[in-house]
Amino acid sequence: MAYITCKQCGCQMSDKSEACPVCGSPVKGNIEDLSSNDRKNDSSPKKKNNLLIICFSAILIIAGIVVLIIILRNNSKEQNVVENNSPKEVVKQESNSSETKIPIYHFTGTIANSNIHMSIIIDGASVRGKYYYDSQREKGNNASIIVHGSYNNGFLELTENVGDKTTGVLKGKWSDGLFSGTFTRNKDGKEFPFNLVEAIGGVGFYSENELSLK
Repeated sequence: MAYITCKQCGCQMSDKSEACPVCGSPVKGNIEDLSSNDRKNDSSPKKKNNLLIICFSAILIIAGIVVLIIILRNNSKEQNVVENNSPKEVVKQESNSSETKIPIYHFTGTIANSNIHMSIIIDGASVRGKYYYDSQREKGNNASIIVHGSYNNGFLELTENVGDKTTGVLKGKWSDGLFSGTFTRNKDGKEFPFNLVEAIGGVGFYSENELSLK
């Protein structure tokens, strides 16, 4: 047996009674009200729990979005720093061969103790050029000696031709603006030292058109 409270007068009575002994209110109505109140009381914690779960989930979602935004911003900043600090690549635009500028190098110095002026073009590993002896130009002889050969890791090997005849070979190292080595004369195999210093160019040197071997 359990005791219930009358909804009309508040009297305590047995749930077995048919009516409230004080006010006569039917017990059945009080029991239904009690069951209804119990259901309301039972549902209230569930609603609160559901509300807490929803709020907590919403907080987690918002926090996740905020963290993702921060990560994306940091990655963007790091990428910008890397791009700004990275050396810029020089984009070489391809052009027609007639527009391509191949570098010309000029030298002045001595071969077998005779002063000369030389200009060469280095196109990859291929070398071509011309030189003349200053003493010949002073006498009015403007003949040029043609040279052609190869360049590899600072070493130059040039074969010289006068007309259709090969007259000698220059072999030497080119470093820090100095091209020096040995000139071997074809007719007798004799060797002579040569020392050439890189010059700016200008008057007395060959132009790109003059270096054409065609």
